Amino acid sequence: MEPSLLITGFEPFDGRLFNSSWEAICRLKLKNTILERLPVVWDEPTRRIKELFEEFKPHTILSLGEGHEGWFDIETIARNRRTSRTDESGSLPQVGVNSASGAPSLKITTEVEKLHKHLLTKGYPVRISSDAGNFICEETLYCIESLLRENRETLKRVLFIHLPPFETELEINEKSTSVDKKYLEDFASGLLRYLDPEILIPNRSQENY
Repeated sequence: MEPSLLITGFEPFDGRLFNSSWEAICRLKLKNTILERLPVVWDEPTRRIKELFEEFKPHTILSLGEGHEGWFDIETIARNRRTSRTDESGSLPQVGVNSASGAPSLKITTEVEKLHKHLLTKGYPVRISSDAGNFICEETLYCIESLLRENRETLKRVLFIHLPPFETELEINEKSTSVDKKYLEDFASGLLRYLDPEILIPNRSQENY
């Protein structure tokens, strides 16, 4: 069976040893899924995601990134602009936009309100965001939404979610919670079970989610 879901995370950046977007998914056991760790390098996410989409034609693309402390953010606006910021190769963007022929911004067409409410009921501090950051994450968001609009018969939904940085702290019910590997894996497994109940191969720690 061809993979039905493409999930992407990122390599560590800015001198960090871990990236929460990859730590959340890299140890999960999944069926019919491609996992891809993207470099934090201008243009590489666009190139690699398009390559994987053309090869496997997944119906869902879920991209995760590392965002703000204290929150999960479901991103809803992809802006066609790039900040003048060096990537992990030490390079600035060669152009100031994500697509020379694309619209100034794209509003995500996948419905996110029900997912937002679901994650809130599970106790996650999650917001619906309209600012993806103008860096590599925004490039990725612009790429996957553009792919959806160009391939509606094949690609049915795309999502981009920023996770809080690895080993930072969250305040939940007035208690401090560490964003460690288990917490991130629990979030990702619950999210995937919501998106596709058949995709996750459960282990004992996930059975009661």
